[in-house]
Amino acid sequence: HYSYPSPDHHWALVVEMNGDGGWAQCRLVSLDGQQPERLAGPDGECTSAGWSPDGSWMYFTVAVEGHSHLWRQPFSEGAPEQLTSGPSEEQGLAVEPTGAVITSVGVHESAIWIHDGPSERPLSSEGEVLDGASPPAFSPDDRILYYLLRRGEGSGAELWRTAVDSGESEAVFPGIPMIAYDLSPDGKQVVYATAVPGGTTQLWVSLV
Repeated sequence: HYSYPSPDHHWALVVEMNGDGGWAQCRLVSLDGQQPERLAGPDGECTSAGWSPDGSWMYFTVAVEGHSHLWRQPFSEGAPEQLTSGPSEEQGLAVEPTGAVITSVGVHESAIWIHDGPSERPLSSEGEVLDGASPPAFSPDDRILYYLLRRGEGSGAELWRTAVDSGESEAVFPGIPMIAYDLSPDGKQVVYATAVPGGTTQLWVSLV
């Protein structure tokens, strides 16, 4: 999708997608074809890259474990170093002739809003509400709203519930990260999937 030539125009950092349509790790390509191409930057979703003015450093914005940050790596050998961290995320970069790196910084948040008669109001707590495999769901009596909420960088999503009338929120199973969940038709049980060491998943059932 994008390419960034080195200052001497002998190399290029290439941003590309993988076979699944997602962002791939950045690639370092020899423009004269005399050197083999190789991966560059950390193992993650690389979306932009750049070079220091003297060509001694390569810069990247890469999403690792779902969080996009600024990285750098010595050219042409050396391990990638993470430059930014925390709850904010970085997207895109440009390197000035002075060597200063410019990037955009922001915080990714999402919330649940309810339309109640003539008014609208937020229901969810601060954080990122996930709506992929398990979108928010009401209890059978429509008094409680269940949803997956991620609070903070590197944390897993927990199952939360909010009372529609009062707006009071709480974690249903504090400290238990979940991949997905489903509520029973009577609203008394929940089934949820969690990840365990070794790359496998487990399925649990519990009363709510």
